[in-house]
Amino acid sequence: MVVVILDTIMMPLLEQLLLISQKIHTTLQTVGTGIALAPSITFDDRGIIVLRTSTQSVRALSRRCTHQGNTVNIDSANNNLLCPSHDSVFDFNGNVVSGPATSSLTQYSASLSGTIITITSA
Repeated sequence: MVVVILDTIMMPLLEQLLLISQKIHTTLQTVGTGIALAPSITFDDRGIIVLRTSTQSVRALSRRCTHQGNTVNIDSANNNLLCPSHDSVFDFNGNVVSGPATSSLTQYSASLSGTIITITSA
């Protein structure tokens, strides 16, 4: 199932694709910012973190903590990602900074074309 988020419309399409319009998430227009998307049964059941890494690129990471599968959040104050359940910390590349998690977050393929961000799970 694909979920397309354009303006305020969410529409399922295919199973491994997610499109996001930056018009909805103006936060993503600024390099170094990110958003946490809600879970999707069809794409990622914990949600996705989308980070603006440069004027030309974005990064998409699963919000599923690799320790016990709890939901990871953006910790903007400390410039990292935090699992509040057991305090695992990840950097904005998804790498473990401190455990108990021992492996990186799943990274999805993400691209930016104009104001559309395309994320694929394959």
